[in-house]
Amino acid sequence: MIAIEKAFLEKILSKLFKPISHIYLLFAISLGWVLFRAESLGYALKYIMVMLNINSSAFVDNASMAYLNDKGYLIIIGIILSTPLLKILSKKIKNKKIIENIFAYLLQGVCITVLLFIITIQLVNSTYNPFLYFRF
Repeated sequence: MIAIEKAFLEKILSKLFKPISHIYLLFAISLGWVLFRAESLGYALKYIMVMLNINSSAFVDNASMAYLNDKGYLIIIGIILSTPLLKILSKKIKNKKIIENIFAYLLQGVCITVLLFIITIQLVNSTYNPFLYFRF
């Protein structure tokens, strides 16, 4: 994928609007992970077809609605954290010196601890979550 990008898409991607190139990047990473995780090329192609809603009768079914109800907040958090919003906010806070350094470090520690607990709860609640690299 990197070779194709360097050979054909580099000039096009450099001229694109930044959010469009960011969406392309996320899409390329998703495809790369599908190819990395799939047991065969046929399985990967079927998985990509499902991801892109090719040969499907309904755009949203009961399984996807159940997933969105259960894990929708993770998608929203992922979208927010994949943007430069936090970097922009931290620059504004540093420039205005709104928060003292000690308070910022304490807040960072609390946030990391809360994330640790949320991730631990998610892992405990999942029924089967094998570590990817044990398959090799």
